[in-house]
Amino acid sequence: MRFCALLVALVAAAAAWAAGYGPLVVALLAVIAWARTKRTARPAGGAWRTTTVRGHLHGGRDGKLIATHEAGHVAATRALGGRVRSARIWDDGGLVQATIPDTPLAAVTFLRAGAVAAGTSRGAGADNDAIRKELRAIPARERRDLERQATRDARRIVSRASTQIRRDAATMRERGRL
Repeated sequence: MRFCALLVALVAAAAAWAAGYGPLVVALLAVIAWARTKRTARPAGGAWRTTTVRGHLHGGRDGKLIATHEAGHVAATRALGGRVRSARIWDDGGLVQATIPDTPLAAVTFLRAGAVAAGTSRGAGADNDAIRKELRAIPARERRDLERQATRDARRIVSRASTQIRRDAATMRERGRL
């Protein structure tokens, strides 16, 4: 994907140079083209969706649990090839805003990863509501398989990213955000 962005930037620069623009304008156009291409690139065969895990309470003031839960969402975003826009925690809840692939499997995996990372579904009611909403959008006969696959994927992601999840959780406990 970076190669494509660079190629677009070079083509824009070459076109500006051929049109007689000076080196400053050419450089500016190349940077703009490169930045726009990086931001709007799409995964093969799909689109991206911006997902916000609604700020939700976690049933108590266990900062470590809350931070680990939200760090699980962050790890899933990264593993799915997405981008974390923000991750915040407060005394009794948290919020992650992320851009992930626009598929039901990616969405449910992202949502399930918080509870898997925390080791409990306590306080994951908003996540569970969002999962039910995602599953209603697909045929009934496929729901169970998709939910099982998403749970397996979330467990695999959390297992592989456990060190980073601990680091991210510690950062969020210290700063309140990532």
